[in-house]
Amino acid sequence: MVLALCLSFPARGEVSSLPGTVAEVTTDVELRKNPDRSAESHGLLPKGTFVRVLGEVQDRFVNIEVELENGVMEGWVPENSVSAGDLSDSPRGLRPRPETLTAQEPDEAAPPPVKGKKRRSRRVPEDEEILMRRKTSFFYGAAAAVNYAFINASDGTQFTGMGFGVGGHIGFFADKDIPMRLEIGYLDIGGIDDTARQVHFGFIEAGVSVAYQSNGLEIFAKALWAFTANISNLPTNLNNTSLPMSAYGGPWLGAGAGYRWELSQLLSLTARGGYQFALMSNTFSYHVIGAQFLFDIRG
Repeated sequence: MVLALCLSFPARGEVSSLPGTVAEVTTDVELRKNPDRSAESHGLLPKGTFVRVLGEVQDRFVNIEVELENGVMEGWVPENSVSAGDLSDSPRGLRPRPETLTAQEPDEAAPPPVKGKKRRSRRVPEDEEILMRRKTSFFYGAAAAVNYAFINASDGTQFTGMGFGVGGHIGFFADKDIPMRLEIGYLDIGGIDDTARQVHFGFIEAGVSVAYQSNGLEIFAKALWAFTANISNLPTNLNNTSLPMSAYGGPWLGAGAGYRWELSQLLSLTARGGYQFALMSNTFSYHVIGAQFLFDIRG
């Protein structure tokens, strides 16, 4: 039995390429469907999870499987995120059983994969869903944007010009591919017409956005309420003094598409292009196109 244990578990820090080697996850890491950092994730393997190395290595990713309560899930993790270790303190993941410790009694529950055969999908048990972040998970972050605005006045004049936006958000996953964000930020828009007259508006925006993501790509929609923070440079004929400043604000809608990059296990960057417009039109109507960059940190 001692000899069998020595053969099954190499020294800590070594990850054998032989199928069946047991290793420990040394940092929180995404279990990817393919050997690529941008590949779709099955979920997050927490530090300390024990896995079985299946032997195949591609692009510095190693093929592994993790044993859940209802079966085995296979995927890819970076080579430097796993190392061999002792299983005695493993609360989850792969656990040693007597039949896996000797060559004479192979593990029938989770045999090494056979090339050319697709492994059968397994349902992830309820408590493992939390471990693998299959359920709602929390994140937060910041955003910055540049925009180009089309501001139409009631007299038919159009003002166009550059602006910017900054803000922050908190969010959760309604599903593993559907992030929702509660957003708050500042939107600055302004422009100049063909006679060199200028207008300028600043809004505090609060609202919600929802996206659908697949392999890094995403589409999104948002609904916001804009509270007027400042107005300047209004031409005299367009300065309706009977309207309170709050009348220039109101509901906005927006939509667009983007791409997400995983910068690390906890940090991601999403670049978006989109269009948003104001539903209200008191003296002015607003249409904005622009690019937005969101930094997300998993909580």
